[in-house]
This record gives sequence, C-alpha cells and structure tokens, in this order.
Amino acid sequence: MVEAVAGHTNCTLTDSDVLALLQDGATTRSSILATLQGLSVAGVPNGTQLVDALERAMRYSIDADEAYQQWVLNTPQYSYGSGIAYCPPPQNGEYSFDRAQALSESASSAKQEFVAIWNPLAVELGLRVFSEEDL
Repeated sequence: MVEAVAGHTNCTLTDSDVLALLQDGATTRSSILATLQGLSVAGVPNGTQLVDALERAMRYSIDADEAYQQWVLNTPQYSYGSGIAYCPPPQNGEYSFDRAQALSESASSAKQEFVAIWNPLAVELGLRVFSEEDL
C-alpha cells in the first residue's frame, strides 16, 4: 500500500487509482484471513503464535487500508468545483491519515513478529522466507 499512499501524497496517481489499489490490498488481506480461519497448525512449532501474528498483521493492515481510503475521500487532490489543487493533500493532523499511520505501525509490528517466527522454520524446511514488506 506504500505505492497507493505515495501516489496520493505525490499526486502521481488519481484518487480513483489510489482507492482501487487500497481496496485490492484489503481484498487480498481479507482472503488471507479467510484462509487462516480454517488452517490447522497442530504439529507446527509455534503454530498458534505464527497464525496469531499473521492474523493481527492482516487485520491491522485492512483497517489501515480502510483509514487510508477515508483519507483519500476526505482530502481529494483537487477541489473539482473550484479547480484549486490540493497537492500534496493534508497529512499529519488529518484524523484518517493519522489513524492509518498508527494502524500501519501496528501492522508492521505484527508482520515483524510473524517473520521472526516463520523464517527460521522456513529455512529449516526449505520453504520461502518473508520480509515485512512481502506481507
């Protein structure tokens, strides 16, 4: 979602493009959450903590995506009626942006926790390792 936020902040993407990227991210994360609901981690070392960290990361990320969407809706790049440009759009101090930033930080912490549990296991089993940015 870094691309979407940067695109809105730098006015390099239209509001509709930013909203679409954020919605796509939220949809993907919701699919991951749905998959996790039925996943059995019995026998997986630290499996419960692993799933819990990933679930929290996805939930915080979805909430952040929604808050960023609200920010875009609250701070359009252009006042279409007047033609006055608002670029860059307001950020710090704008409630939705500040909320999105806080949720994104919580998501990052949960992602880091997941990666710290997953990667040693993945290396041991010859599976893909992840970085926080991959999630």
